Amino acid sequence: MDSTMKPTANGCRASLPGVVLRIALTTIFLLCDITTAQQEGVVDLLRLSGVYKGDQQGLRTTTGICPNRRAAPTETVPDIAYHLSQEAQLIIPSLEIFPDGFPQDFSLMSTIRPDAGTDALLFAMYDQAGGEVLGARVGPRPKLIYADQEGRPGRTRSPEWDVDIADGEWHRVAWSVKGNGATLLVDGKLNETILLDRSPESTVDLGGIMVIGQQLFDEFIFQGDVQQLIITSDPSTAYEYTRTYCPDCDRAMRSEYALIEQDSDIDFTMESEGNETKEYDEYETTEGSLQLNQTGTEEENNTFTSVPAQPVVYIEITGPQGPPGYTGQTGLPGLQGEKGDSGRDGFAGAQGVAGPPGHVFLIPLGGGGGSEDQKGPDANAESLRQMLGQHMVRCVHITA
Repeated sequence: MDSTMKPTANGCRASLPGVVLRIALTTIFLLCDITTAQQEGVVDLLRLSGVYKGDQQGLRTTTGICPNRRAAPTETVPDIAYHLSQEAQLIIPSLEIFPDGFPQDFSLMSTIRPDAGTDALLFAMYDQAGGEVLGARVGPRPKLIYADQEGRPGRTRSPEWDVDIADGEWHRVAWSVKGNGATLLVDGKLNETILLDRSPESTVDLGGIMVIGQQLFDEFIFQGDVQQLIITSDPSTAYEYTRTYCPDCDRAMRSEYALIEQDSDIDFTMESEGNETKEYDEYETTEGSLQLNQTGTEEENNTFTSVPAQPVVYIEITGPQGPPGYTGQTGLPGLQGEKGDSGRDGFAGAQGVAGPPGHVFLIPLGGGGGSEDQKGPDANAESLRQMLGQHMVRCVHITA
């Protein structure tokens, strides 16, 4: 009996004869570069960022928290982690991570080994305007950054704890957020619950992107090893983190929470009808299809046909205004313009101050002062004396 699969949410379809539908769907999601969580309510940020792809810069595979984790009664395997350097660029659109919205109460869990002295954001989620709405800072004082639709409490007022996790050692760090409280657990030990002053119906803006290991507007870059970075919609899972998601080294880790190496061959085990098991240990791509090569004596190959990939989504984020630039050099003089029109006549000036008396005295001769019957030199004597007296008064302060 053949089982025909319809197109999945990731744009993949396949026809896989004789394979149980549930297991086949799981395999197809892996081959289509998983963009949804492996379990409802659980978001594995590292897997969504594609750290296992060989073309990621600034990443290298390293040993995780357990060099020898129990995988079977007589077998141990090392945990896989990734070292993030300053060249690493892990960016995911927020709506791709949380298509149904960000949960109001949640758990944030990580297994990390920051380089000694690190004080930077492990990850940050930004809104459409470029503001931080969620983030986790690791260092001497870990901080959970949260800003809801009203901007509360914001980066400066977000809770922080007095416990150093940037000592160069592995730590399993988990935050539980419920209501107006945020609780930190380090290596399974309860640290402290601090007030998270946010709105009663708190939500965060998912119009931007999430950046792992860096900040958009800050020079501080996380450098260290990361094995897990998980967000769940259940605030109680933070208390179970060291037992369920990243247990001690004497317990096996569930495969959905374990990373794989870069460019590694993917091992698939599919159970078909009749309890017959078929194993696939490698895959290869052909034009328009992806083929799984089956090991064993059978020659049957199952072909998965993929549809064209979705276009890349570019999100524009406006940053803060930069500082003013330097003053430029003085430009060359411009060309001489045309001669302007003649100006209007000015207003008449005010009358000037009267000048000082002159030093020349004129003596009138001829008739003028006496009567006709008065003749001779003394006829104008009185008149001359009066004129001379007046002139001498004017010249009192003037050097004659």
